[in-house]
Amino acid sequence: MISHMPRTCVVAVLFVLAGLNLGAAPARVSANPVDDKVVKVYAYQAPPLVVLDDGAPGFLVELVKAIVQHPELPVEVEISPVAVLMKYSIIQSVGAAAIGLDKDFSARDLQDLVSIPLLERDGKVYKLYFNTLNPIGAGLVESTSRNLDRVKADGNYSRLLAKYGLQ
Repeated sequence: MISHMPRTCVVAVLFVLAGLNLGAAPARVSANPVDDKVVKVYAYQAPPLVVLDDGAPGFLVELVKAIVQHPELPVEVEISPVAVLMKYSIIQSVGAAAIGLDKDFSARDLQDLVSIPLLERDGKVYKLYFNTLNPIGAGLVESTSRNLDRVKADGNYSRLLAKYGLQ
C-alpha cells in the first residue's frame, strides 16, 4: 500500500504559503495614530539636513521643529538610519508626518500624503509629508504651511540655511 501522506503535507504547505502572500507589502496596520501623546515627525539621516546630533540636528529638523506646532501635544522628530524605516513609520504604522523625498514613497503611498516643500537642493526637493489617514497629521497641514511662510518672511529660514552652510 502506497502512502499519500507526503503528497498531502506538500499540498497543505503550499496552501499555507500561498495564503501568506510573502511578496506583497503588509497592509496598513490601523487608521489610529501611532502615538496620541506626541506628534512624531519621522525622518532619516541625510547630513547636513538631518543628523543624529541634538546640538546641531540639521537644517530640516530645526525647520520642522519651528513650523510644526500642535495646540496640545509636543512635537518630536524621530530619526531613522535609513529611508525605509521612515517610510514604514508613516505609511504602515499610519504616523502623522515625515521628512523625505518623493522617491522615498510609491505612487500609491503618495495618494495618502499631503506634502509641503521645505528645501530644494542639488536637484532634490525635500518635503514634509502629512499622512491624511492620521487625524493629527491631516489637521496640521494648513497651520504648518502658514508657519513656514512666517519663518521665511521673518528671516529665520535664511538664518538656518546660513547656520548649516546651505546658502
